[in-house]
Amino acid sequence: MGHTGSDAEIYVMNADGSNEINVSNSPGGDFSPDWSPDGTKITFQSQRDGSNEIYVMDADGSNQTNLTDSATGELSPDWQPLPAPSGPKSKAECKNSGYEDFGFKSQGECVASVQRAPKSK
Repeated sequence: MGHTGSDAEIYVMNADGSNEINVSNSPGGDFSPDWSPDGTKITFQSQRDGSNEIYVMDADGSNQTNLTDSATGELSPDWQPLPAPSGPKSKAECKNSGYEDFGFKSQGECVASVQRAPKSK
């Protein structure tokens, strides 16, 4: 994550820090990025719509989509694999398996909002 002025943004780069690219590039803070298990998508929290919302985008920053669209705000997006032999095949299967799902992205992957515990020192 980086800053452009006072606007938090999400960047991708090489492991050595070279080739830094702003992939979220929007007004309003973008933060808490999380890579999908297959490395093709990034889910993140954004304030661009006035409240904390969960978004997903392709790894290059394209196809940014609001998954929550709620007035209450959501925190800490995280990819959640589901316990099934081949994973879920639909959004309904995600919800029926007990996950608070905001977006079915591909077989075996759902995006959920989770509250992470603070790191202990």
